[in-house]
Amino acid sequence: MENYQNGWRTRLLHELIARNLLVPTQKKLEFFISDCNVPKPYTVKWKIRNVGDEAIRRNCIRGKIVEDTGKQRKEETSDFHGPHYVECYVVKNGICVARARIDVAIKDEAW
Repeated sequence: MENYQNGWRTRLLHELIARNLLVPTQKKLEFFISDCNVPKPYTVKWKIRNVGDEAIRRNCIRGKIVEDTGKQRKEETSDFHGPHYVECYVVKNGICVARARIDVAIKDEAW
């Protein structure tokens, strides 16, 4: 996952997690497959999950699994604080053969 902000360098989510930092709100996030050893062809699916009190208050509980657009990337924004996660699935011949998950903790203010 990369985080974009004008005037700031791109950061990987695992770097933020290693430093015990949360993702600020109002940022563009790009999730991507960095390594996959499954032989092609396969399809990719994504699940973006919003949970917690703020997601309930905003009626933004999410968790639907959606098809990838062919880019093996999923763009999102950090709209509100709370616990979220992203899962990526690699499906070959109708069977999920690989899965990855990353937790995305979003704080309430910008950095």
